[in-house]
Amino acid sequence: MKSEDHGHVPYIALLLHFLEEWKKTHEGTVPSNYKDKTEFRTTIARAARIDTPEGGEENFDEAVAAVLKLLNPPEVRSAVREIFTAPECLLIRQDSPSFWVIANAIGLFYTKYGVLPVPGSVPDMKARSADYIQLQKVYKLKARTDLAEVVESVRFLERNTDRGSVIQEKDIEAFCKNAAHIKLVRGRPFHIMKPGQKLSWGERANPIGKVSNRRVATLN
Repeated sequence: MKSEDHGHVPYIALLLHFLEEWKKTHEGTVPSNYKDKTEFRTTIARAARIDTPEGGEENFDEAVAAVLKLLNPPEVRSAVREIFTAPECLLIRQDSPSFWVIANAIGLFYTKYGVLPVPGSVPDMKARSADYIQLQKVYKLKARTDLAEVVESVRFLERNTDRGSVIQEKDIEAFCKNAAHIKLVRGRPFHIMKPGQKLSWGERANPIGKVSNRRVATLN
């Protein structure tokens, strides 16, 4: 390749290329431990051309820096897995909120593939505009394919539970894009005071209650 072309290969493409070369001499496996990853990084670094005005190639530097971060089995946060195993997610009813219907569909996707739907975004990297746009198209195509499968699962759940309302695809898409960051927070139910009922503060709220009572007294 010409030096200009060589210095603009997106680092993701570099990683894929050198992974295929690595697997040829390592029984089809990828670097899994620190020793192998260090050796793999060295292989990439040595392939960079140094007879450039910069004395190196930024795209190869990006590839080397990404090895330890990217060459790991995909993992889903425990907070996300907690949602997939929540009772509201496992049993979808006619009156289940849309959140749980979509969560169930994405949980099915995760169970099937071991990963979440691709969000479709591409990180910044050294590349020509045309190459970067082409890479974006690859990511977005995969994201649309994953979304279509989740939407199909949602529609099945809607039909199976005789839901009267149809969840909008834009809401399903937003959930897919942010699935890696969702978290379930269960709060306590609000205490409803009835007329004439005496206000009772819990131990943890006693200081707040005293301050509030003093303020009420002052206002009166």
